Amino acid sequence: MRKQVLSVLALSAAMASAQASTLLSEGFDNVNGLAAQGWVFTNNSVNPLYKWQQGADGVYPSQSGGPTSYVTANAESSRNGSSGTAGKIENWLITKTFSLSQSFQLSFYAASELFGIFADSLEVRVSTGGSASATSNFTRLLVSINPNGDVDGAPNGWTRYTATFDGLGGNASGRLAFVYKGDGASANFIALDTLDVSTVPEPASYALIALGLVGAAAAQRRRKA
Repeated sequence: MRKQVLSVLALSAAMASAQASTLLSEGFDNVNGLAAQGWVFTNNSVNPLYKWQQGADGVYPSQSGGPTSYVTANAESSRNGSSGTAGKIENWLITKTFSLSQSFQLSFYAASELFGIFADSLEVRVSTGGSASATSNFTRLLVSINPNGDVDGAPNGWTRYTATFDGLGGNASGRLAFVYKGDGASANFIALDTLDVSTVPEPASYALIALGLVGAAAAQRRRKA
């Protein structure tokens, strides 16, 4: 009986360790406070002006939380002050560093214009360079929204996107980047909310747990016999 109890406890511990854990979670309640947490804002647009900003009350509703609880970038990413000259937009929002040793699933909500006359694009990229935040390090593309820059090609209203990244093992770490793209003359805005990055238990973990459950059941049948 004691061995059976120990087996059940061991299996319970294995199942608990195989559960997903949160690596990164952000609701964008305070965009101005992200830099202090290790996030990086980099605007590589032609004639850059505004970086990613806090959502605005009465302009667009948040997906979750308070009325301004989202982060946004818009056509004003590329402007030349009073002249108003606009150009190519490439506005980066880079997360803080987190572990890449285990596979993870990315989930977030994105929204864009509601009028069907603008062209906005968004890329989500991953860097495996540890704490480095140089945009050249983000070589792996995870999600591409409206990659061709089509008019009305971005989501009109909050839409959930997901992607999975295979873990690198060891002590690997890196960052995610959300890259707003477009042209200052034809873009409008992009908004993000409810970001979640959670580990994905390895298939081997489930296989071992399944084998253990089968073995425990077989042992119980033998005892009863």
